[in-house]
Amino acid sequence: MIELGFNENEARLYEALLELSEGTVDEIARVARVRRPTAYKVLRSMVSRGFIAGLPGRPIKYRMLDPEETFRDLFQQRYEEINELREVLPKQFENFLKQAKEKYTSGAVSLIDANKDFMVLRGIKTVARIVQELDLKARDKVRGMGIAPAPSEEELKMIVEEVKKEKATLDDRSSAVKFDP
Repeated sequence: MIELGFNENEARLYEALLELSEGTVDEIARVARVRRPTAYKVLRSMVSRGFIAGLPGRPIKYRMLDPEETFRDLFQQRYEEINELREVLPKQFENFLKQAKEKYTSGAVSLIDANKDFMVLRGIKTVARIVQELDLKARDKVRGMGIAPAPSEEELKMIVEEVKKEKATLDDRSSAVKFDP
């Protein structure tokens, strides 16, 4: 029901009416577990949209209509909407990508925070995006970039000593180096 455009209350009330075939607002609301004022409003809306019938009398009773006739038009409408989306979405997606790429390459959107002395990167995709961004932004300033294997324990001790000489700090948890000004 929700796939056909019904909201949750409409779906619950319609399914309750399927179970009852016919009923008052109180009866339908009880089976659907929907508050009576909500049920009254939703059932009136469903009558005006042609999904169910309201029978004259006091209290008003609601009855199912032939589901095949009722939903044929709704199904056709949804089918046409889907076909329209199949035509429109690729163009919208291309326009979005073009605008997003322009902002990304212009520097309006950046993964690099210029206010930080260092960054800890997790995940190969993140690293690849940062490298790509650095390549785009600093093409004429960066002389080389690469990924080195993890340092051995001996090399790490040497790095720590160098870091100490340079008045820098080393974050043991992430192996990130921060140089103090």
